[in-house]
Amino acid sequence: MVLQEILGRVRRQWLAALIGLALTVAGMGYVLKESVTVYWGAFSATLVTPAAVYEQATADSRKSGDESSSSSGSDRSGGTSTSNGLAAGSADPIATAAALAILANRGQPVVRAASPDATLYGDGETSAVQAQVRNVGGQWVTSVPAPIIDVQVVEPTAARAQADLKAEMAKLNASLTELQDRFRVRPSNRMTLTFAPSAPTAEIQLPYKTRALAASALAGLMGTVTLVYWVDVWRRGPRKTDRHGQAVAA
Repeated sequence: MVLQEILGRVRRQWLAALIGLALTVAGMGYVLKESVTVYWGAFSATLVTPAAVYEQATADSRKSGDESSSSSGSDRSGGTSTSNGLAAGSADPIATAAALAILANRGQPVVRAASPDATLYGDGETSAVQAQVRNVGGQWVTSVPAPIIDVQVVEPTAARAQADLKAEMAKLNASLTELQDRFRVRPSNRMTLTFAPSAPTAEIQLPYKTRALAASALAGLMGTVTLVYWVDVWRRGPRKTDRHGQAVAA
């Protein structure tokens, strides 16, 4: 019954239906025009703690009081650190990874993704760089079991995306070196970064035209039906009824 009523209104108000369909086609054309192709690349950077530093941190964690503080602290004579304060405990490498991510993002806040697999181009970005400590807890729960930084870039050209990938890897290494220089960490005790893949490449990402076209077509059809309905109501005016409540011709 509802379908028959809709078709009846469309037949009566065919001009409004044509206008709605024309606007729908125009909207779909705009979606096709605005859909851009981008180049995206990503890599992960893992903080690696030297075995000697890890073993020392494990031994220090079993001590208490002043003995623990003196064994895990820095050399008070002004020389280099006998250990690595950035990796003294199990949580410290993760905090260091978070600091590196903040530096990579130039201090700009980053919206936490609902999934580690979320991409910049999937969020509609066409030129951006983002670094995040890998959070496996989702959007609402923080769970960071390892000091891993996920970096991704998206650019309108392959050359720019490839340049961004190389620049971000160099920036992370430089930031880690600067942090450990400030803490006067000995070269033998320094953390390092391993990258996976070691030589990331940017890949072309085609726009989701099918999904966008389907959404615009559905919105256009709904708008057309709404337009036809209200035009039909306006043109026909209020319907008169007899004393029994039955509709009669105006």
